[in-house]
Amino acid sequence: MASKAKPTAAPHAAAKKPRKPAPVTAPKKAAETVTLKTVFEQLGETHSLPKKQTHGLLTDFVATVTAILKAGDRVRMSDLVRHRPAADPPWMKLVRRRCCRYHV
Repeated sequence: MASKAKPTAAPHAAAKKPRKPAPVTAPKKAAETVTLKTVFEQLGETHSLPKKQTHGLLTDFVATVTAILKAGDRVRMSDLVRHRPAADPPWMKLVRRRCCRYHV
């Protein structure tokens, strides 16, 4: 018994719109590493303090914060993080609803 072969339909040659080439952008510049010494010097100049005094004060500050963190406590420095925009985009509400049901 010979089985009947199904006729295959010719694939539709849908006319696709040619894509626009991606715009050429300059490669992103790598973030520059700033040392604590540089930060200390800038703060000293801003507040017109001698370098030794500024360096001593801020070195003690970093040591104290490090000790607190090693002890397992938290340090709140709210100005070190980027601030969120005033209004979230509309899709953010949906994301929050799915991820954090009780925190919307």
